[in-house]
Amino acid sequence: MSKIGLGFKRKLEKAIMNFALERPRLYKGNKEFFDQVLARYPEIVDQMLKWFQEHPKSTSFIIYTYNRLSRWTEIIIRIKRSGKIEIFKAYKVHENYGPDQIFFIAQSLR
Repeated sequence: MSKIGLGFKRKLEKAIMNFALERPRLYKGNKEFFDQVLARYPEIVDQMLKWFQEHPKSTSFIIYTYNRLSRWTEIIIRIKRSGKIEIFKAYKVHENYGPDQIFFIAQSLR
């Protein structure tokens, strides 16, 4: 777990900024989600660490929300046990994970 520890918030912020540069329209449309991820960082880390401790064979933990720009896709932040963070748009990825392995952040619809 040491790779997920102290520098994790900076890695998460860097991954979000890289995503914002690579996919600016998608980032702007779902900015509220990314803001909530950073605001709820301690809660997310606690749940993630608990998941990895209870499931030693599991390789990843995901945070997701529904894409506000498309009702068919989700925005996924996948955190690997190694500490690698991936952010991407996908179609129903959350269905491949157990309910304890995911952290859903609902966005208010305007």
